[in-house]
Amino acid sequence: MNKNVTERRLLPKYYIFEHGGIKIGEKLIDLSSNLNPLGQPSFIKDVLENICHVDLQRFPNRDKILNYLSTIEEIEGELLYPVPGASTGILLIFLFYRPRTCVIPDITYVDYLRICRKLGIEMITIPTYVRDSTPVIDLEEFNRKLVQNNDKDTLVVIVNPNNPTGTVIRMEDIIKIIEIADRSRIVVDTTFIDFINQQKECRKLLNYDNVIIIKSLSKIISVPGMRIGYIAGKIVEELPELSWPLSTISEIVLDKIVNNLKEYKRFIEDTYRFISREINRVEKLLRNLQLLEVYRSHTHMFLIKAPEDLYEYLLTRYKIKIRKYCVLSSGDLLYRASIRDRESNDILIKALMEFDKYA
Repeated sequence: MNKNVTERRLLPKYYIFEHGGIKIGEKLIDLSSNLNPLGQPSFIKDVLENICHVDLQRFPNRDKILNYLSTIEEIEGELLYPVPGASTGILLIFLFYRPRTCVIPDITYVDYLRICRKLGIEMITIPTYVRDSTPVIDLEEFNRKLVQNNDKDTLVVIVNPNNPTGTVIRMEDIIKIIEIADRSRIVVDTTFIDFINQQKECRKLLNYDNVIIIKSLSKIISVPGMRIGYIAGKIVEELPELSWPLSTISEIVLDKIVNNLKEYKRFIEDTYRFISREINRVEKLLRNLQLLEVYRSHTHMFLIKAPEDLYEYLLTRYKIKIRKYCVLSSGDLLYRASIRDRESNDILIKALMEFDKYA
């Protein structure tokens, strides 16, 4: 059943790639993307307002980009490999290592599943189940599969915090996975780690030779179109060096972050505090619905178990756009919504309550 659920997620009916962004003329509350609910820091807005003055005939400076990333992330430059967004980093790792097998949760960032299928990589999927209204990965099954597939041709994937469930695996459990799969390569995707303000914890993973960290910086500052990310780990010396890994505009954004580092870190802390309060408030208000079930989350995105007509109901009646998913090992249909400003969140709460009462 697990394999079938994974394949269903990749069918056009369930896998909706177009999300995160509104077409010109549309007036929607877009809860389908997972950008920062606080928007962009002021110094990033300044870059965007003056983007017409950027000299695009100038090539980006790779050394500067590495130094900027090293300063922002507090990671040694020799352990960093800049990439234009996490998705490019993911693809590069899979294409470079060409694993025979990938051990991966059945509910995770869908690009991993798509890449595995396209490259003919065998997926050993680990079931996700609901415990106390929280989607959790079966860690015991995860570890059993790692023991059975612990070799250099196996790539293990952990997205933490997980997308789309919004849940977190404890650091001690991640380290246990790394130590069990000591002959395999472990990809730890930390794209949403800043939303729970635990980036410092992740640096411990760089002590392990078999760990590959992938991260995007675009989500936390709400500029996904900039495509700013990196690969980190001792393995980066194996990868072919790219002369210009990011764009000139991305270099300017990184420069702005470095020159406003205190404000940037304060922005991350403010984001974490806002999300913690708001996700708890939304979950509490929606806890006792009859027809719908809202799952608990550690981040700004959460899953809703609901009938199939919820998507169209929210879109047509309230102009709310959420994300379609078909997940859980049981095959239940779920949707993903994201936390936004309080006013938008209140509209979503009202809409879900109304649907639950009258559907």
